[in-house]
Amino acid sequence: MLHLNERIKSLVALGTVLESQLAQIKKSKTGELDSLITNVGIQNPWFTREAVIQSLTAIQGWLTYEELNKWIAPYYLGEPVTIKRIAVIMAGNIPMVNFHDFLSVIITGHVFIGKLSSQDKLLLPWMAGELVKINEGWKEQIKFTYERLSDFDAVIATGSTNTSRYFEHYFGKYPNIIRRNRQSLAVLTGNESKEEILKLHNDIFQYYGMGCRNVSMLWVPQEYDFKHLFDTWQELPKPTDHNKYLNNYDYYRSFYLVNQQPFYDTGYVSVLMNESLASPVSVIHYMIYRDVEEVKKFVENNSGNIQCIVAQNGLISSSVEFGKAQDPGLNDYPDGVDIIQFLLAL
Repeated sequence: MLHLNERIKSLVALGTVLESQLAQIKKSKTGELDSLITNVGIQNPWFTREAVIQSLTAIQGWLTYEELNKWIAPYYLGEPVTIKRIAVIMAGNIPMVNFHDFLSVIITGHVFIGKLSSQDKLLLPWMAGELVKINEGWKEQIKFTYERLSDFDAVIATGSTNTSRYFEHYFGKYPNIIRRNRQSLAVLTGNESKEEILKLHNDIFQYYGMGCRNVSMLWVPQEYDFKHLFDTWQELPKPTDHNKYLNNYDYYRSFYLVNQQPFYDTGYVSVLMNESLASPVSVIHYMIYRDVEEVKKFVENNSGNIQCIVAQNGLISSSVEFGKAQDPGLNDYPDGVDIIQFLLAL
C-alpha cells in the first residue's frame, strides 16, 4: 500500500497530466482526453464538452501540493491501523460528481470500490488509469465493479430521496454516509452589481442546473425588479442551445400556460413563485421576503434539504459569494458531513 507522501505525489502528478491535456484541448489539439470527452458526450448528451472540461478543470485545481496539504493539515493522516474497503455508490447528474469521495478514500489509504453510474462510467476509470500509470501501487487500492457490491467495510452512497431508502435498508448495518436530494438557493437584495448578477447565471445554469449546488430557488425582496435581472442575463449564452434542455423548457412553459399559472418567461427559463426548493430543469422557483429574517427562518427549517446558499457577504450565515456555487473547495463537504473524519474513524 502506498504511503501518504507517495499518494500525494501521485495525485499532484495526476493534476499535471490533467493540466497538460486540458491545455492541448484549448489549443484545439486532439489527444486521449479529447477523444474521451467526445465519447462521454455520446454516452450522456447532458455531459457536453464544455461541462466535462469545466468539471475536469475544477478537479485539476484541487490536485496541487498546496491544496491537498491545506486540506489534510487539520487531520492526523497516518497510515490506518486496518485498511478498510470503502464501497462508493456514485451519482451521474454532473460529470465526476463523486470525485471528491474517490479522492477522500484514496488519500486516507483505504481501498476504493466504486460502483459507477450508468450515466458517468468513463471519466473516473480514465483518471484511475492515469494514476496507475504514475504509480502501479494504485492497482491494489482502486477497484470498480458493475456487479452487486460485496466484501466491503463501509459505504458512501449518493442518490435521490427514494433511492436513499433502499440504501438505508441494504447498507444500514455498515458504517455509512447516505446522501439524499438537496438543493441550493440564492438570496437577492436588489443591490447586486452587474457582475454578481452575471455570476448568478452561472450558479443557476452551469451543468444545465442538474447539480445539487445549482441554484434552483431565489429569495427576493418585495417589488424586486425581475426585468433588470433578465435583461442583464440577455448577453450570456442560452442553455436552450442544448436540445434536451430545450425540450424541458418547452414542456414546462406549455404546462404553465395551459394551467394559467402566472410565471415569468425569459425565452429560455420559466420563473414562478413556488415554496419548493426543488425545481425542474429549465424552471426557477422564487419566494418574496419582507425581512431577511424570513429567509433565515426558511433556511433553518429546511437545513436538511439545502446544499448551498448564494448571497452577498454576511447576509446569510455560511453562504458563498455569487459565482461560487459550483466551485467548492476540498473542505466543502457534501451535506456538511466530514468524509475524512468518517474514514479515519473506521
